[in-house]
Amino acid sequence: RTRALQAKPYPCIEQLRFLDLNLAKHPRYSEVLSRLQAGEKLLDAGCCFGQDLRKLIFDGAPNTSNLYGIDNEKIFLDLGYELFRDQSKYQGSFVVMDLLAPAHDTTAINRDMNIVSAFSLLHLFSFAEQKMLACRLVEFRKPKPGSMIIGRQVSTSEPNVYSGLQKGTQLYGHDAGTFRQLWEEVGAATETKWRFEAEIKPAGDNMQGNSFTMPSMGWLYLTLIRE
Repeated sequence: RTRALQAKPYPCIEQLRFLDLNLAKHPRYSEVLSRLQAGEKLLDAGCCFGQDLRKLIFDGAPNTSNLYGIDNEKIFLDLGYELFRDQSKYQGSFVVMDLLAPAHDTTAINRDMNIVSAFSLLHLFSFAEQKMLACRLVEFRKPKPGSMIIGRQVSTSEPNVYSGLQKGTQLYGHDAGTFRQLWEEVGAATETKWRFEAEIKPAGDNMQGNSFTMPSMGWLYLTLIRE
């Protein structure tokens, strides 16, 4: 944790939330496992230490090259190997990439993923940046019905612009309605159509000590299925 915080002082790392293994709490988790066991591919965007990918393998997903992780901090990926002691065993692929930098070449994974996972990622950014990121996520999935994007973000009862976690930055806090509006814009920009599912769960004590300033926060679980 100390070495990761030196690179990026994210509150989720400070509070050891990477140990929560949040993908496993998603309502579609059993479906994700089944699809991976059938040979489909998954990309974890903003994967941090790759903890959710390791959890998938522990729960029965094949330890193969069908698992991908992206993060913009190479040290997070390196620390993941140290944390799980599996550099010689883990068969998935990691890519160091800033998803907001259009110059990065994503040819190797574009249009090839059945499932894209994005947990605790979009809520770090402004509305415009969220839209850009979401469009990049759409680029990664296979261009056919049934491909899926899932995630979990911090939600608020009062959608608006708020101070970001880094000094001088802003983020946009959503409820289910405004996130649906965001995804409608993403669908129009990418000429895709999606079935939208959202569920807000109380954050409870899990939000104590966090750095977000939004009122009445919860966890917004998201599922988007390509039609």
